[in-house]
Amino acid sequence: MNTNTVVSGPVSVIVCAKNEEENLKSALPVILSQDFPDFEVIVVDDNSTDGTWNYIEKLALTYANLKTVKRGDKFEGFAGKKGALLAGVEVAKHEILLLTDADCVPASKNWINRMTCHFDLGTDIVLGYSPYIKEAGFLNGLIRFETFYTALQYFSLALIGRPYMGVGRNLAYRKSVFKTSNAFEIHKNLQSGDDDLLINDIATNSNVQIELRRDSWTTSKAESSLSQYVFQKLRHFSTGRYYKTRFKVLLGLLGASTSIFLLLFLIMLLSSGYWKPALLLFGMRGLLQFIVLKKCSENLGEGDLLLNSSLYDIVLAIFAPLISLIASYINRNKWMI
Repeated sequence: MNTNTVVSGPVSVIVCAKNEEENLKSALPVILSQDFPDFEVIVVDDNSTDGTWNYIEKLALTYANLKTVKRGDKFEGFAGKKGALLAGVEVAKHEILLLTDADCVPASKNWINRMTCHFDLGTDIVLGYSPYIKEAGFLNGLIRFETFYTALQYFSLALIGRPYMGVGRNLAYRKSVFKTSNAFEIHKNLQSGDDDLLINDIATNSNVQIELRRDSWTTSKAESSLSQYVFQKLRHFSTGRYYKTRFKVLLGLLGASTSIFLLLFLIMLLSSGYWKPALLLFGMRGLLQFIVLKKCSENLGEGDLLLNSSLYDIVLAIFAPLISLIASYINRNKWMI
């Protein structure tokens, strides 16, 4: 046990899995071998059609603290991961719940300890970081940059007492606080929202802590194709419209500021006599962005993204509004994402 951290009370780790046999073979051994005195691992089989159930049942013969649960039809009507998560919470015997996904691997044996040592009388939620693994290709860099940039937003707002979301790949909260929320019931038909909309509902200006140490991270592979990434973003955008108004306005202004800057830059660049100041302003913005992101990217292990950060920023400024429009169209036509 790492003596530099404080051990919390017992912990229930919940992993929801749907056709995740191969991913679980990588993640579960690391989760089950955590250096922590008292924890259970609950794997909820979300009606898988592969060998997920057989694998976790076999593994449970070796690990006494592994609890296997079939979602079945008990929480039918709860879309996405919500039904499986409800099934896991129902059987969890401890107050502190630590969540990750079946394809996420903890960075160390200190993961549980790091993520739960913050719980005290005033803490109900701990937000962790879950980066994607670095691979070759522009799409991988873009996805990792967006994940990093989004994390900066919700970590920063949490630090100033304005928490608005968390990511289920690495997230902890109290079972008692989870049960006070009706976010799942209200948004039961949404495929997403089991993490961000829940935190949006139960977080206050004083009950959230963040954990950024590298041995507290969980890592996973990013989407490998553009179509998979677009589908993932459509699901995310379908939940953002349900955030509290003040956060929708704040995040909307942040996104709009980049788009408006780029539009004005193009207008000035194409206008006679204004191309020099346009390039100067663009360069100044890029320099300021580099300075701001440099320390943050190093602390979060994303320093390699700095070189192309301006390019990623431009692509996302164009890409995000398009995805938002598509998501709005789908919603209006009542398609299920």
